[in-house]
Amino acid sequence: MKLKAGILATIILLGMSGCSKEKEAVPAENPVNPPIENRENLGETPPALKVLVDGMEIAALRGGYSWSYFDEKENAMVSMEAESLSPQELAKNQKAPSVDADTEIELQFDNEPTAYEVQVWDATGAVKENSPEIVVDDSPGKSIYQVLAHWEQGTGSYVFSITTN
Repeated sequence: MKLKAGILATIILLGMSGCSKEKEAVPAENPVNPPIENRENLGETPPALKVLVDGMEIAALRGGYSWSYFDEKENAMVSMEAESLSPQELAKNQKAPSVDADTEIELQFDNEPTAYEVQVWDATGAVKENSPEIVVDDSPGKSIYQVLAHWEQGTGSYVFSITTN
């Protein structure tokens, strides 16, 4: 009797689940990882940065980054996270050209970011200024500049230094 009741309960449950209304998949309004619309010029790392100080190019070292790109070989998106040394450690042995307070500094990216911000660090490792553009620090001595640039594919960090007279 118990066996018949168990079989009957199973049949009823299966029948009820078969009659239930199917739910339609609805895409999220704001996907967590939205697809990258433009796959052109998607390198495996953030674009290079050239820093021009009164027309003379100085080195900008790439720091850490968070980046996504389309891997043709795997036919899939790849995401990378890269850490680096602190801006002070990166700039420690970097030549810092001497400039005046009215020196013009220009940033030239291989692929222009959607936005960027510039942090000015002092030798002790404290952020002295945070700005949406390059501003020459008028304090005499070496200043370290960190550029945090943002693209659709991710974020990249760059470091260079100058010495203000």
